[in-house]
Amino acid sequence: MKRVNTFEMVPQTENDKECLLRLLDASASLWNELTYERRQNYFGDGDVWDTSEYRGRYNGVVGSATVQQVTRKNSEAWRSFFALKEKDEYANPPRTGATRKTDANSVPTSETTSTRLSGESVAVSKSLSGKN
Repeated sequence: MKRVNTFEMVPQTENDKECLLRLLDASASLWNELTYERRQNYFGDGDVWDTSEYRGRYNGVVGSATVQQVTRKNSEAWRSFFALKEKDEYANPPRTGATRKTDANSVPTSETTSTRLSGESVAVSKSLSGKN
């Protein structure tokens, strides 16, 4: 069973649009950095659960609650990987999951974050075009 949450966000001003883009970019960057560091630790000699503190770097943009939630979901994805690894020796560790879609003019028109969590694909799509 796949769970997909899709909703449209229509910023009222250019400032709102810029703030939303910064929030989405920072959240995706946080996920990617956490996953990258954990993959480096997994394939190296480090501990997967020993990651740098990202709260200071991202707290000003996304807020501490969002940093904590993204970190928690990332840990959940890694726990799911280790549970699957016990059953399947060919399981792959979590990957980065955020992508940015652009139109032909390379202007961001929508943002999609698709992340694999506990065997379910969770996608969130946000329209930034300002149109209904």
